[in-house]
Amino acid sequence: MQYMRILCRLLMGTLVFNSLIGCGGSAPFQDPPPAPEPEIKVNFKTADPVRGARLFATSSNAKLLICADCHSDDPILNNFGNIWSGRNAVDLIERAIYANTGGMGYLRNLLTNDDLVDIAAYLGNSPGSLSFDDTNLGAISPEKNITLSSSLKTGVDQINLQTFGPFRLGQTTCGKDIPRFDACKVGLVFAPKAKGDLEGSLIIRHANSPLPIEIKLKAKGI
Repeated sequence: MQYMRILCRLLMGTLVFNSLIGCGGSAPFQDPPPAPEPEIKVNFKTADPVRGARLFATSSNAKLLICADCHSDDPILNNFGNIWSGRNAVDLIERAIYANTGGMGYLRNLLTNDDLVDIAAYLGNSPGSLSFDDTNLGAISPEKNITLSSSLKTGVDQINLQTFGPFRLGQTTCGKDIPRFDACKVGLVFAPKAKGDLEGSLIIRHANSPLPIEIKLKAKGI
């Protein structure tokens, strides 16, 4: 008799559970599908090589010479006036200005310390921003590269690389240090998890720059 009671209770429980499923319900306590990952953006002060390029090529005072007047319009390719000494070496740029090297002393009152940090970042990290091809969700874009260069006079030490947003490090030849007058490449890929126009950053930290250097990245997920 006791056995029959237990059996009846088990059968009733099974019928109740099946009725919930059959009526379009789902098993209780089922977790909802995961939400898409939020886009992570840089929220700290950084050096901006794109701004550094503008400062190198233009001046707030039209009567004064600008950096490009003495060092060419393309200091990434041309070492006019030993401009490559300033690659990722803001301290050497400051030293040249305060020593009035080549008549650069007037820049002391024209450019701030942050301006010089951005110019050094521009000279030593190319390109200063990147755009990637449209990429399908779940796929990975072709790799693109940033070239990180050291000064003619000093190396770059304690390099650390970090990505923000839907971008990942690819193949890189950069170690922890770059010798004097040398360069390495940082590979980057776009791996979208959402559709639409997306942004991110490569952050380059090293001992020669008082601020992390931000390379802004853009792409579209489709």
